[in-house]
Amino acid sequence: MSQATRTRPADRRAQLLDAAAVAFGARGYAAVSLGDIAAAVGISAPALYRHVPNKYALFAEVAQAEMTALLEAARAVPDPDDLDAVLLAIAGRTVDHRDHGSLYRWEARFLTEEDRGRLRATTRALRASVAGPLARRRTATRGAVPDEADPTLLASAALAVVASVTAHRLVLPDLAERVARLAAAVAQVPLPPSPGPAPAPGPEPAWRATLAPSSTRERLLVEALRAFERHGYLGATMEEIARAVGLSAPAAYRYVPTKAALLAEAFSRSQIRLDAVVRAALADVDAADEALPALAAAYVRLWFQQPEVMSVWGAEAGHLGDDEREELRAVQRDHVAVWVALLREVRPDLDPVDARLRVHAALTVVVDTGRLLRFDRRRPVRDRVVALVLGVLLAP
Repeated sequence: MSQATRTRPADRRAQLLDAAAVAFGARGYAAVSLGDIAAAVGISAPALYRHVPNKYALFAEVAQAEMTALLEAARAVPDPDDLDAVLLAIAGRTVDHRDHGSLYRWEARFLTEEDRGRLRATTRALRASVAGPLARRRTATRGAVPDEADPTLLASAALAVVASVTAHRLVLPDLAERVARLAAAVAQVPLPPSPGPAPAPGPEPAWRATLAPSSTRERLLVEALRAFERHGYLGATMEEIARAVGLSAPAAYRYVPTKAALLAEAFSRSQIRLDAVVRAALADVDAADEALPALAAAYVRLWFQQPEVMSVWGAEAGHLGDDEREELRAVQRDHVAVWVALLREVRPDLDPVDARLRVHAALTVVVDTGRLLRFDRRRPVRDRVVALVLGVLLAP
């Protein structure tokens, strides 16, 4: 048997896993078929079944493989106490496979509970590989860590800085080194005291009922957002959305023409809300060094108040129409530009590219630490995230 014949199955499987990671990362689990992946590696769909039993099995394997690869990169560092080396190893792997990032940042919701638990365990191990050396550096430079939860939160923020490269397309020859240095700076961020564990949820106060949407169209929009967050746009059905407000699907179509219209409306509302939050945050401040903290606090509050709305913004844009998607990109560019302008006024030593890199990193910190904290709305919790955002933006 020739060497080519012996190695082909292993090569083919590696090609298959890479093609699947790219496809799922770019288009989402629901939008990709096994035929798409087979075509990407130049085989027929029936031939693909020699390697995987079904689409879900392939998706679960590549999602786990991506997180495992990050953990293996961290563990391959000769000195596990060398925070800079650990973060650089993770950053290098992330930059080299930045088009896979959505797999573990947005698409893990499609995993079964068992597979999600396995992915979470690997994520915790990756976080621990950063938390240990980070805590030791923090203790050496800042004194005793006042709260045992700090290393976990700080490690989550450092990893979010690294993961931010999957959310933009800045191309720099030293991108991995830059984000690794920025992530390491998180170790020095002073945090307000932790308020402790969140209290057990009690009954909703009666007055909140007055804030619930009263019109059927508004209620459909609220339930659509929840369904999109749980199942993705393609996985959510009008039947499920309508049932949540006590309607049949045909009856729901009297209020909204299509499911796509609900998605477009959700994005339109989120854009309006984001613009309003930015304007309100900056309305009463003049100096940039006051405006930047005000904007950070407002943005964190928005995410923690409406995580389902903002999650749909991050995960479902690919299902918008071409015109709506381009409008969304313009809104996102304008939003980042506001942050960059403020940051460069406070830190004129930063060039535009470095400022943009920091802004993308800071915005990703809000999302990823928010998930860790389960978007706990208490003010002291949000203040800790704001401190992390400002620490990333203003790092030396």
